[in-house]
Amino acid sequence: GWEWRGARLSPQQARVADQVYAQYQAAEGRNVFGGYGRGGLTPAMRRVESQLGDGRLAPETERFALRDGNQFRFHFARLVSRRPDAAAEELAYSVPDVIRYAFVFPAEHYADGTWEVHRLLRDNGFVLEERRNGWAGTEYPGIRSRWLDPAHRLPFAVQFHTPDSLTAQMRGAKESLAMP
Repeated sequence: GWEWRGARLSPQQARVADQVYAQYQAAEGRNVFGGYGRGGLTPAMRRVESQLGDGRLAPETERFALRDGNQFRFHFARLVSRRPDAAAEELAYSVPDVIRYAFVFPAEHYADGTWEVHRLLRDNGFVLEERRNGWAGTEYPGIRSRWLDPAHRLPFAVQFHTPDSLTAQMRGAKESLAMP
């Protein structure tokens, strides 16, 4: 089994989590030596970034692209506890933002840059599944989108920020990690 921060998985659920997480690791693209080749989502996002006029990926993209394994299992365990009758594998694939990227644009280029990334992702074969505009709300400043990587049949998240909205999100993430 597995236990962390009060969350628990049975031995079978932990095996499912490990198998699904391994698929996400492969899709992200880091090799066993910690580097990247041409394959995988992170190298693909770097290629998209290289085609942008005024935007860039958030700092430390490689460090934060793949959710930590314990965080993945924690979110999976929460889904299992809320939906105990659902298939474990189905729930493991519904953990949000296992792989995620953030593009940052100066405010004056934000709208055009966001659409440019959308076009480049589609041109590279990725499929937009969902897009949410959080600028009108108070909880999340920015645009969030979920894409499908057809090569691995896995979803990944892409966020769009200005430098100020990225700072606000990072501050909020640090505060939520500090909460018990």
